Amino acid sequence: MLFIIQEPNEIHPEQVGGMYVIRPKNYKETPQYKAQEAKEQEKDKERKQKESQEAVKKRRSFLPEE
Repeated sequence: MLFIIQEPNEIHPEQVGGMYVIRPKNYKETPQYKAQEAKEQEKDKERKQKESQEAVKKRRSFLPEE
């Protein structure tokens, strides 16, 4: 988000000051959300790899170790 504060100008008395907030239309476009989403995807990928490795070990458990 971007915050802009505009103070009234003495030269132009008809102007008014104010505070403006500019934000993306979609929060998923923010860099913070994208970074968080990337971390979650990486964790999910690691979890799936671990589960896959454990499943392979379980299937091969009847084989004698070499």
